[in-house]
Amino acid sequence: LMSVLLAVLFWLYVRAELDPSQTSWFYHVPVEITGSTVLTRQGLTVANLSQSTVDLRIEGPVSVLDSLSRSRKDLSVTLDVSKCTEGENKLVYTPNWPVNINTDSIVTIDRDPETITVTVEKLYTSSFNVEFQLKGTVADGYQAGTAAINPETVVVSGPAEQVSRVKKVVAVLETEDLDQRFAGDLPLILLDENGEQITDAEVTLDSPTAYVVLPVVVVKDVPLTV
Repeated sequence: LMSVLLAVLFWLYVRAELDPSQTSWFYHVPVEITGSTVLTRQGLTVANLSQSTVDLRIEGPVSVLDSLSRSRKDLSVTLDVSKCTEGENKLVYTPNWPVNINTDSIVTIDRDPETITVTVEKLYTSSFNVEFQLKGTVADGYQAGTAAINPETVVVSGPAEQVSRVKKVVAVLETEDLDQRFAGDLPLILLDENGEQITDAEVTLDSPTAYVVLPVVVVKDVPLTV
């Protein structure tokens, strides 16, 4: 028992005082893109990445690796696409360390993969009228009028194949028993030819929301005398 206790104490002393160096793998580190606005000004856009996550083998003091593990959600890699040309581009990524990590003692030993292939295509744009949809009900004795939408049209930008999937842009109000005028911003949703929401398209909108005013009026049945 004394030997086990001394071993544990010695191990704690080594970790706390000597802080030895070791290596550790960090898997599924997300890839973040920078420089896309430069491509947009050139009429280009990123159509595809060969990897959305990477694996890093990092060497550093035990205390630093422990801190990095605790801040795992803030670890990412940056991919600068500002100098890409149309077609496939192989780029080297840069680790983006959490702000509370001492990077002076960190060394990236292995990367999987070493590079990421970025596919760049011509930027395609298309304009769509914004439509309003009420998902829900109006209260008894009330009736919804015609919605006023601003902006009335939006521009969808991205690779031609992705933009062609979009058939309709809608602002959806989800509510039940609506009994008063609604006014506010609603997120814009992209729909395909089957009326299904598109969530995985690599496209952008020049306005992600629309300001909608929906009048709601009281209705009443009255007898008609001829």
